[in-house]
Amino acid sequence: MSVLVAEPRAPGATDGALAPAPRVRVEQLSAWFGSRRVVHDVSIDCPSGGVTAIIGPSGCGKSTVLRCVNRLHETVPGARTSGRILLDHADVYDERVNPVSIRRRIGMVFQRATPFPHWSIRENVLAAARAAGGTHDIIVEQALERAALWREVKDRLHHPATALSIGQQQRLCVARALAARPDVLLLDEPTAALDPISTQRIEELVYELRGALTVVIVTHNMQQAARVSDQTVFMLAGDVIEADATDTLVTRPRDPRTEAYITGRFG
Repeated sequence: MSVLVAEPRAPGATDGALAPAPRVRVEQLSAWFGSRRVVHDVSIDCPSGGVTAIIGPSGCGKSTVLRCVNRLHETVPGARTSGRILLDHADVYDERVNPVSIRRRIGMVFQRATPFPHWSIRENVLAAARAAGGTHDIIVEQALERAALWREVKDRLHHPATALSIGQQQRLCVARALAARPDVLLLDEPTAALDPISTQRIEELVYELRGALTVVIVTHNMQQAARVSDQTVFMLAGDVIEADATDTLVTRPRDPRTEAYITGRFG
């Protein structure tokens, strides 16, 4: 099933004001693990500077869509895709495109914090800055500041990253992704393993990044999607069932399966 988000409004816009053109456009995407097809002809537009939430129960294909967007899916033996994914109108799967360059422009943060375990806090962030062509500590400071972590770690930048709490490690991973200066940030269940305070800080960060970056967040939590996103896509069994402005989808879902999910009757 293919659903495009139809003319979403910009955050806070009045009637008739449309969101910017899509930074990322997913067109008829299908994905397989070996012979098993897990994503079925999915189409999604992610407006520039907006936050798009993808919701749905476990195993519905939402994380696979994210991994396809920055070409991580193909790193799994036997995995393949069909369809197109466009970044600023250019096909990221074009044979002339280097996947590494795509992953620099499309950063990703995973469900579990993944700091480089034997590196310091500073080295974790600086590695991404170097990959983007920068080597200055000011980039480290700016990235940690944007991830709401600078004040907590500025006096222990040379301590091991693994000495941080799990919530701090996740924000460090966000800072590392931001240090590469991406155009798009993908967040795959970034608060699933976090306590409420750390979850709130990540959500505040996502909210603050709107406008500066295009953000796509996968979450099981409909309330989280409502708090941070401009538009929401509901997936079920590899299909996009419904996609709309978040406030519309939450209050006036068109499909009964969407209503059942957001009201907690399944998933």
